[in-house]
Parts: sequence; C-alpha cells; structure tokens
Amino acid sequence: MIVGDAKYIPLERTSCTENSERALNLYYKTITYMYRFSSNCGLLLFPHPDTLFEKELKIKNTKGVLKEVGLAIPQHANSFKEFQSCMCRNEEEFRRSITNWNPDK
Repeated sequence: MIVGDAKYIPLERTSCTENSERALNLYYKTITYMYRFSSNCGLLLFPHPDTLFEKELKIKNTKGVLKEVGLAIPQHANSFKEFQSCMCRNEEEFRRSITNWNPDK
C-alpha cells in the first residue's frame, strides 16, 4: 500500500521559519499516515514552479520511503491556451512519475 498526501502549497524549504515549520509538519503528518496504515511507501504531492520535482527520502531506522513529487506549474505562459497546453504535458509527466514509482528497486 502507498499512502499519498496532496498539498496545494509549495514545499520548498525557505528561510522563513514559519513556512519551514509548516512544511516539516506536513512531512510528519504523511509519515504518521504511513505508520497508521502499516505502509513503507508514502507520496507527498505538491505544486512546483516550472519543472517536475522528484526526491526520495529514506525514513531513518525504518524500511520507509517518502517520495516528494512536485507538479510543474508553468510560470511564464503568454496565454491561457499556452498555459493549458503546458499543464496537460506536465500532468502526464506527473502521472507517470507516480504510477511508475517502485520504491523497492
């Protein structure tokens, strides 16, 4: 079983202590869900500027793996049509990243 948690806020670590603490709490929450549902695999999904973002984090002293996946949100589209087209491509790339994930490899 893979536990997923989607957030609608960027999770980049910033110098602002309040944002960093908020992001850290989201990681803890996802790990808590993983523990609750006896899962070693977790996904943390969130918006990310311009490019798909992927990072796997090993959970210390466990078999757990948490994968961060950031959906690329175009920042410089010249029109709504261009934004829409770019988002369709980004969503497909995002979907592939999630469905092809094999934490046991």
